[in-house]
Amino acid sequence: MKGSVKSWMINVICGLLAYVGSRLIWAEKDSPFEKLHWELMTFAVFYLILQALIRGRRLARLGKEG
Repeated sequence: MKGSVKSWMINVICGLLAYVGSRLIWAEKDSPFEKLHWELMTFAVFYLILQALIRGRRLARLGKEG
């Protein structure tokens, strides 16, 4: 497995948070697949934002040290 366990956990946590967030926004009881395309786009945006926030903080911290 390439990468560290910490990196894998960050990916899993970001994915779960993005999934829950997109389901909370777009989920409907009558027709769960009617707005699936919006839900998937929202998931992707949330995932990318969370990744940027988490990994960006680490890179910024490394930049200040170096």
